[in-house]
Amino acid sequence: MSKKVLLCGAGQIGFRHIQSLISTDKELKISVFDADMSALISFRDRISFDIHHKNIELEICGQLDCAIQNPDLAIIATPASGRYQLIEKLTELVSPNYWLVEKVLAQSSAELDSIQKIMSGQQAWVNHPRRLQPLHRKIKQLLNEQDYPLRLKVSGGGWGLACNAVHFIDLIRWWTDATVVSVDVTRLDQGWFEAKRPGFFEPFGSVKLAFSDGSQLELECDQSGQPIKLSVGYLDGPGFEIDEQTGRAKTGTGLEIEERILMQSELTGPWATSVFEGVDCSLPSINHAYDTHALFIGALQENWNSFVGTKESRVPIT
Repeated sequence: MSKKVLLCGAGQIGFRHIQSLISTDKELKISVFDADMSALISFRDRISFDIHHKNIELEICGQLDCAIQNPDLAIIATPASGRYQLIEKLTELVSPNYWLVEKVLAQSSAELDSIQKIMSGQQAWVNHPRRLQPLHRKIKQLLNEQDYPLRLKVSGGGWGLACNAVHFIDLIRWWTDATVVSVDVTRLDQGWFEAKRPGFFEPFGSVKLAFSDGSQLELECDQSGQPIKLSVGYLDGPGFEIDEQTGRAKTGTGLEIEERILMQSELTGPWATSVFEGVDCSLPSINHAYDTHALFIGALQENWNSFVGTKESRVPIT
């Protein structure tokens, strides 16, 4: 029996999700929604070669009311702006069985609360794909043999601190089962700068987070253009370095771990298959991700309001 998939957001991330789904050779009925008709046409033209000679039906729609009804899976790959309103409409109009939602979940604490409330009882997960990476799974096994707390430092240039920090917050939560207890944004540089995607902004500088088990996360992002680097340590001793570009991790004792880093176009299909078959999907639930987002979004919102000099209802990140 074919599976019905609704993709909201015809951008690059959405395209990679669908690429991965059609690679599973399952019979699929795919409906792609985006308010931008030019993005929809471009999506259709790009994907047409990939679905040639496959048992796949594809439709594009610029209005939600013409989207596929009762999809087995809805993938939300739109920007964070308007996320709550979109999810609210989807629950009313199409009633998905399962959800996969991209970060960041929302641009304000109020919207985050609304999303958690409206998705209560839904089978919904947030796409933090490091949980699916063979490299990070091996690292987790190694960490399970050690004593906590941990210290993780993420550094590099232009990696999108505001929009991507939640991935690393989730990483520590996954490694330790601890929750965020505080977020310190006092070391952010003065000012916010327009991000690569027009209409959104990013800060530079440093953010520190503390966790309920004593673990610590330090996030540093500057304008140097240097590749991102992950350093993991224990508060009472040496740790190891993770190079996600090469898929290698090296401990202070000389142990090396190497695994190819999988692209999103290789992850969504196997993940969805597991969900359809009732297997543990490995990604965090909406409720779990709410706890990951809450204090961080609140702290960024205060910092943004201080920068603009007014009390705005949202911080423009995605």
